Amino acid sequence: MNTPAKLELLKFIDPSREWLGTGAVDALANAKGLHLSSRMIQDYLLHLERMKLIELERIRKGQWHSQRIRMIVGLDCLR
Repeated sequence: MNTPAKLELLKFIDPSREWLGTGAVDALANAKGLHLSSRMIQDYLLHLERMKLIELERIRKGQWHSQRIRMIVGLDCLR
């Protein structure tokens, strides 16, 4: 896995918000020039969850399924 790109995703997860949707992270990453497919972003998020840096919660939105992300560790702790 591309570790720098994976850790770049953490910059788009706002630790001041309790939860953020994965679609918002996808949109922010692409807007900031980190062009990754939705599948690659999902893989990176799952790996970050295994590293205990974020928490993913699967939710149902109408007829669709989505995920919410919560930052567990602050970015300042990663330095």
